[in-house]
Amino acid sequence: MAHHRALLWLIFIAAFSIRVYYSLTSPHFFDYESYSVLNTLMQIERTKSFVYQPGIINPPSSVFVLPVFYLLFSGFHLAGEMLAVKLLTALISSCLAFVVYLIANKLTKKNYIKLIATGFAVFSPGFLALTTNMLRIGNLTVPLFFLVILLVIKVEKNKANMPWLILTSLLLVLTSKSSLLLLVTLALYFLLLKLQSKQVLLRESDFALFLTFFIYLMIYAISLTELRGQLFFSEWANRQTISFAETISRVSVPILLLGVYGHYVSQKSNPSRQQTLMFAITLAILLLLSFGILDVVSALAFLSVNMSIASVNSLEALVSYLKKFRLASLSKLAILSSLVLICAIVAATSAYQLKSISKEIPNYQIQALQWLGNNYKDNSTLLIPANMGDLAEYYAKKRVVLDPRSLHNLILADRLQDIEKAYKSIYETEALEVLNKYNISYIFFDPIVSKQTGVAKLRYTDDEKCFELIYNQTASIYRVKCVLKPLQ
Repeated sequence: MAHHRALLWLIFIAAFSIRVYYSLTSPHFFDYESYSVLNTLMQIERTKSFVYQPGIINPPSSVFVLPVFYLLFSGFHLAGEMLAVKLLTALISSCLAFVVYLIANKLTKKNYIKLIATGFAVFSPGFLALTTNMLRIGNLTVPLFFLVILLVIKVEKNKANMPWLILTSLLLVLTSKSSLLLLVTLALYFLLLKLQSKQVLLRESDFALFLTFFIYLMIYAISLTELRGQLFFSEWANRQTISFAETISRVSVPILLLGVYGHYVSQKSNPSRQQTLMFAITLAILLLLSFGILDVVSALAFLSVNMSIASVNSLEALVSYLKKFRLASLSKLAILSSLVLICAIVAATSAYQLKSISKEIPNYQIQALQWLGNNYKDNSTLLIPANMGDLAEYYAKKRVVLDPRSLHNLILADRLQDIEKAYKSIYETEALEVLNKYNISYIFFDPIVSKQTGVAKLRYTDDEKCFELIYNQTASIYRVKCVLKPLQ
């Protein structure tokens, strides 16, 4: 038992070290969403209030933010700026290892399978993509959610854990709106228990149907998310959507297959309450993703962790099958080879995800925005795509027309069209109408904006009397000098 605990601590240290390494190698966060959270955190520190005022020009209303996450991180941010926040997120995310191990302990008695499932969870591409050098509320929500699940399991055996369950559930509700996942999970859990009491179980021949249903449900959930982004926010707005291929990559094919088969194995005959609870979590994640209540990145993090836990059942089945070989040595070799291959594939997909997410924000964007903030300290408005709005607010200290936190507000829906119009217009007067409407003083343009808009060059900026090129590196920044006079 002692050496298994040592291996568990080794998994925790490895998970923490990887996250710290990527945090230290980059002075910035990897994704735009982190700056949304960081701007909110800084404003709460200044105002001492959990009522957040968006950093866009003429914001329609203030927004109340759930306090637990910001209370936890505000002290660390004040103490050591960005580095302390990065270390705290790495620590919290890595602590998931202990939670997953304790849940797996309720599903199997084989210690090495518990450790494998724990390693899958903390190193799964989906969870790494959410928690490596990023400041997202999901960094706290995912470990806290599975801690609540652990306590739900424990309460069924020992009612003395009820106060802890109530406390952690309350913390989860006050941390993130995605805590609705817990409510839906419990509802589905009780429904599945009711079906099991009526002996509605799967047969061996039902696996193909079960797998088809599960894959279809996942495709449906992702497709609805992509379609919703195109219908309500336009594809050009670059609202975060992920293709089905990317989804599979983030969950990791071995973890996904082991998780699906693990659910099937557990449900086909007399499933335990713990196994039923894990199955309910997966169904709840896909259901909330379908309705857009969970964002794709967070949903894949939850799904990766839960599939890793569910893989306990399929790993046990795999080991039992391989042990049927008559030659014991061949059996051990086959088991070892299979586990090494699975772990190698998971490690490869995780490494690919880390390499991919580390390139989301190029350094030249940050350098350009920092230059603008240092050299032009006026509190003016910058034209920049909505998904980059928080980055501009943080580094350039400028207001923006729209940022990701405001995309859900239908009052501001027309601003997306105005931003697109300002970038795509070939007529100077048409562009100035939009620029003057929002009192825009600066325009940001770079290869990423060019790709989003489909515009190779801002044609109207050739008029040097109206548009001064003040920064010209990989990114370009123009200062707007003209005001369109109304017709008399």
